Parts: sequence; structure tokens; C-alpha cells
Amino acid sequence: MTTDNSTPDGTTPPDPKQPKHHGHSPQDQRMAAEIADAKEMIDTARGSPAIVALLAPVGYPDTELQAGLKLHAAAQEAFAGRQSSLGGKGEAKSAHDSTSDAARGEFADYRMTVQANFKPGAARVALGASGKMPGAQDKFITLARSAYTAAQQAPYADTLAKSGFTAARLQAALDAVEQLSQQTSAQDGAVGAAKGATDERNAAFAALQAWVGKFRQLARLALKRHPEHRAALKI
Repeated sequence: MTTDNSTPDGTTPPDPKQPKHHGHSPQDQRMAAEIADAKEMIDTARGSPAIVALLAPVGYPDTELQAGLKLHAAAQEAFAGRQSSLGGKGEAKSAHDSTSDAARGEFADYRMTVQANFKPGAARVALGASGKMPGAQDKFITLARSAYTAAQQAPYADTLAKSGFTAARLQAALDAVEQLSQQTSAQDGAVGAAKGATDERNAAFAALQAWVGKFRQLARLALKRHPEHRAALKI
């Protein structure tokens, strides 16, 4: 039996309660506390031969306590993985939003330049400067790609170059739209990964909760004549 912080395979996953990070939701804080409390309870039980001897007859020999530690390790790993995934999601969103703001700002200037040089009609349609700028990102990207590509061709390129939208500027704007497309895909992937990590965390936490709930009930029964042991296990 052992009272150290290692799991049955000898590894020591990071304690989800340490260090505390600002911005964790109340649910995250509650889960982190319950995960850590489960580890403390199991370690305390395993560290006392007297408690283990009393628990064994109700189905909790040391091998079953080790099974509880494995559930704890899985829950702790899933918790940490989910926090990391949320960080990746936030970074992807920040990069996406910054690129989006810049790309939309440049496209707004481009549209004003087109509208100043070409009357309403086919030219504005071809150059993506008719109607409203799309709010949906996929539609914006499609429109901006088409517009910048057309703007680099005759009969529009020379006119736009005289008003500041040179071939080099148009290509740079098109490159920025392609970067936005990639970052939109990355953000979508990060959102999906965070959802998957949340599902994994919830499943692992539920499994640990179920084990702990049953253990507490049977441990109270096994230790009903030993208040000092119940106090040690906080049950």
C-alpha cells in the first residue's frame, strides 16, 4: 500500500486543483475539487491497513482501491486535456478574429474604391462591390476571392491601380483572404476538438463519481463503528 501521489502505473498526472487559473467556471472548479478529493480519500484509505481490512469485506480490497485510482487518473487527465483544448480554441478564435477584422476592413476600402470608379451595373457585380458585404464568413471569403481575382484583370486593373489598389495590393488582399479561410477551418476544428474533449471529460468524471458514490455508501457501512476512520476519509 502507498500514500504517495503516484497512480498505480507509477505516473503522477498534474493535480487539476493546482495551480488555480482565473476564469474557470464554477462547474470546472467543482469538478477539479471533486477529482482531487477522490484521490485524497483513496490514498488515505490505502495508507491505513486497519481501514483496508475493514473495507475488504464490503468489496473494497486494495485491488479495488487501485481501480478507483485508475478512474481518478483518467478523470484528471481528461480534465487537463479539456482545459488545454479550450486554450487552443481561444487562441484559434483570437487569430481568426484578428485576420477577419483586417480582411474585412481592407475589403470595405476596396469596395468603396470600386464604387467610386464604376457606376452601378455589371462592373460592380463582377468586382464584388454591389449589395451588402456578407456577414457569413464563408460567403465573405467566396465573394472576396472572386472580387480580388477579377480586379487584377482587364479592364479593371489599370483603373483600380490609379486609385491605390495596385496589383501588389490586390494580391496581398487575396493572400489575406486565403489566410482567413485557413484560420476559419482551424477555428472550426478547435471548436470540434473542444467539444470532444468536454465530452471525454464529462464521461471520465461521471465514471469516477459513480465509483466514489458507491464507495462512500459502503465505506460508511463498513466503518460505522469507527468514527475516527470515517473522519479520516471525510465520509
